[in-house]
Amino acid sequence: MKLFILAIFIMSVILPLNALAQTKTSTPSSAPVKISATLKPEDEELKNKIRQIELLKEKIATKVAQIRDEEKGAFLGAVKSVENNSVVLTGERGEMKFSFSDDTLFFKIENNQKKEWTEAKLKADDYISVFGYYNESRELFPAKYIFLQEKLIRIYGKVADLDKSEYTLKIRARDGEKTIDFEKYTVTSQFVAGSGSQKGGFSKFTIGDTVSVIGKINPKAEERYSALRILHLPVSVSPTPAASPSVTTTPKITS
Repeated sequence: MKLFILAIFIMSVILPLNALAQTKTSTPSSAPVKISATLKPEDEELKNKIRQIELLKEKIATKVAQIRDEEKGAFLGAVKSVENNSVVLTGERGEMKFSFSDDTLFFKIENNQKKEWTEAKLKADDYISVFGYYNESRELFPAKYIFLQEKLIRIYGKVADLDKSEYTLKIRARDGEKTIDFEKYTVTSQFVAGSGSQKGGFSKFTIGDTVSVIGKINPKAEERYSALRILHLPVSVSPTPAASPSVTTTPKITS
């Protein structure tokens, strides 16, 4: 509605000015036209009107962008219930309700990649992110994009064991031991003292290293996870003591 009112306002201003510009246009004639370097008062007035139109268009474009920015929203959470095209989502900010339609685009995130969700069907406990724009009253949120997310788990602990043939890590965390599968899509960053963060790899892990893992649950095995990202702090990481300058004393000769 706000955008519609702005559009009506633009037309009410620009159309009369366009008519003014047309009345100022001379009718083509076969007689020679004398060109004058001095602008007539009415020509100067027309230039000022055109300049006002340009400024007005810029202000309106800025206002439209501001309104659109205020109306957009994004939510992340688990689906609590689905009834027809209405969904209740539970997230960190509590419950929120949104709707979807045939125009809503559905995607799913698998192994760090976005794919089109062609046979989308939301159900309870689905973990999703929703993007769209509020209506004018901000009481309804029609979803423009819906992403089915992999529910990610963060694990922090030390490497207790590793299997180089199976590409697995045993992580000793506060709440018990976890098995981490190192996948083809796993991204590893290794912190190296003096050099900062560098690209890592499975071959660089050793027992005692500290790791922070973001992964997804393996539904077929208890306490087993597929790693998406791993931050690797080798056990050898420690501040390198700075070398102290040596002091040389010169013997003082006394006579």
